[in-house]
Amino acid sequence: MYNTSESTFVKHEGCEACGSSDANAVYSNGSKFCFACGKHTPAPRNDNTIPFIKPERSFGTEKPIDTQTKDAELERLIAKWAAAPASLSLIHL
Repeated sequence: MYNTSESTFVKHEGCEACGSSDANAVYSNGSKFCFACGKHTPAPRNDNTIPFIKPERSFGTEKPIDTQTKDAELERLIAKWAAAPASLSLIHL
């Protein structure tokens, strides 16, 4: 279904795809949608628009996860939580 949140309805016109005389809605961004056959014509592309291209990999300081260190840290935190007084182990809202 067509999302009209980016533009507003302008007028109805004929549809070249199905031959309807007035079922094709034209929107302010130039896109069209025919309510008779469901054909959507996207808005003309703006030459200033840069298409989004998802990078093949992310860039940064990724490091492999050291599972042994993470497991040891988790065990340490669990032991610390278990040793805490009962009154500290509950969160009161």
